[in-house]
Amino acid sequence: MATLEERRAYYQEGFSPRDREAALVPACEQGAAVDVQALLALGVSLVSPSGKRLAAKALNAAAAQAHSVELVRLLLEAGADPNGLDATQDAPLTWAAWYGERDTCGLLIERGARVDYMNPQKETALMKAIKAVKYQARAREVIPLLLAHKANPDGLRPDTVGPLREAIEQGLEDVAGWLLDAGATANPDFGERPPLLLAVRRSSSVAFVQRLLAAGADPNGGVARMSWYPLGEAIERDQREVARLLLAAGARLSLIPAEARAKATPEMATLLAGAS
Repeated sequence: MATLEERRAYYQEGFSPRDREAALVPACEQGAAVDVQALLALGVSLVSPSGKRLAAKALNAAAAQAHSVELVRLLLEAGADPNGLDATQDAPLTWAAWYGERDTCGLLIERGARVDYMNPQKETALMKAIKAVKYQARAREVIPLLLAHKANPDGLRPDTVGPLREAIEQGLEDVAGWLLDAGATANPDFGERPPLLLAVRRSSSVAFVQRLLAAGADPNGGVARMSWYPLGEAIERDQREVARLLLAAGARLSLIPAEARAKATPEMATLLAGAS
């Protein structure tokens, strides 16, 4: 492995200042910390106007491609902005959350990264981490960290799915529980898919449905124009224990179309008869 002195000599003799700048991001992508040190020592700036743009690319490469918290630390200590945006307008924290880099996320937050920055796709780091769990399980570890640093558990844009509904859609009951613990609303006043409706439709556990109801989820929250309600979903899926919980919480059987009730199993029909 080449020493710092060797790499510094290499870049000093064979590269112009512009060439050295161009070499920084590839070095970060490869996790070549010695090369990054050599380039910085030779004057590659991360704080000049052009250097700030370079720093954003380098930080995101270190976080998302090299997966190196030490390389991220090196760049931050050289003046890289923890909130710098790359060409896609994503911040280093967004990428680190997507790849489940918990230590890197912690370092970026410690150095001033904005936890609730929202990219052009309307995703915060929290939403990015939740979406990433299906691809890399380690992204789950980032979620409690972000919530501990006051990430908004409801997201920031009212016309998006939102973290709680995303977690329920993926069947991540533990993650949904963390969001509720952090203050996520169980009755968002936007969109057409209330969390409770999604939970029943996804055949979530009885305990989780109970958790949502305890958090204030409306047992009659649904999509009126489609006659789509949690109780109807429980009837269709013959989830008798869930139906019992919903009825006890005030679900109205009158909202469910007769044809849907007619499809109930005998056991479900008996339960519904006792509630009518």
